[in-house]
Amino acid sequence: MKNSLRVLLQWVLVLLNVGLLSGCANVHSSDAWKQVRQESPLQIPPGLDRPAATDALVIPVPGPRKSLPHASGY
Repeated sequence: MKNSLRVLLQWVLVLLNVGLLSGCANVHSSDAWKQVRQESPLQIPPGLDRPAATDALVIPVPGPRKSLPHASGY
């Protein structure tokens, strides 16, 4: 009796998993993207079309190396 109940429970779980995994494919319509229409392009406000890049790549002039303080100097 216990063995047949266990087999029945295993089959129920297998069928439930198959149903759940295959059901996900049927939820979404594959033709939904065909109904989308093109919107007008985004309008960028004047003055915001380009970021300021004047100080973006400034390379500092090499100078003399400064020594770092040692732990014993504290």
